[in-house]
Amino acid sequence: MSGFTHRIRLRRPWLRLPQGERVIWRRWFGRPRRLASDEQVWLVLEEFAVPVRAVLNGEALGTSLPPGPAAFAVTALLQARNELALELPGAGGEPIPAEIPPGGVCLEIRRGVG
Repeated sequence: MSGFTHRIRLRRPWLRLPQGERVIWRRWFGRPRRLASDEQVWLVLEEFAVPVRAVLNGEALGTSLPPGPAAFAVTALLQARNELALELPGAGGEPIPAEIPPGGVCLEIRRGVG
């Protein structure tokens, strides 16, 4: 049977870095423990109203397009400590929340997905 077995939401703390016409959101997290041999870890981006470029540990994963969601297989890229960067276009003068990116970010541990 395939599907996810566990979801880990990546909430606070995020670091917001405005860079010209874009905003980089960074967050660090640990590798999920006790993965079974048939489990894979996926990064899932949901509910972003703008394109989001995802980078994990310096490796570009791809770009999520609205309305999403987008999922990226990341098991092979995971280290003991990981840095996730999300690159979004600037808000064009609209206020951006200072504590979290404007969308959902989580890790899904899926069983039976290759």
